[in-house]
Amino acid sequence: MSALLLWMRNLNFPFNLQHLENSYLIRLVKTINLREIWYFGLQYTDNKGFSTWLKLNKKVLKQDVKKEPILQFKFRAKFYPEDVAEEIIQDVTLRLFYLQVKDLILSDEVYCPPDQAVLLASYAMQAKYGDYLKDKHLPGTLANDRLLPQRVLNQFKMNINEWNIV
Repeated sequence: MSALLLWMRNLNFPFNLQHLENSYLIRLVKTINLREIWYFGLQYTDNKGFSTWLKLNKKVLKQDVKKEPILQFKFRAKFYPEDVAEEIIQDVTLRLFYLQVKDLILSDEVYCPPDQAVLLASYAMQAKYGDYLKDKHLPGTLANDRLLPQRVLNQFKMNINEWNIV
């Protein structure tokens, strides 16, 4: 039996279940150069379909994991700081929080009111692309960026092309 660790939906880390322990998480965070590991953990879907945190001090097969040929674990934020500006030291930690919160909002796992979703999308695009320049930001520039939850797109009865004016 083997397992895959899903990280940000596009990076897979294969590993042997016999070796999964706290040292594996340490090895993973070293790979991405993350020192603030206390905020993060490994999550899996248990036999009842609930998201559960992997206890790294227990053997994997002693936990309520599905007995499948390939197990999937997600590297996720387990705790959030109260004051991001004061408590977060590394840019990589901030980036990981941003990506997870963005994913939770876009998938509607965390509700975000439409006006705030549009505002957050504008901030994300400003950070990614900078100020709008007509010669630089041609039509279709935002075509590959998922910016808003489907619920917000449906609410305003606009298709994706109407939202992506750039």
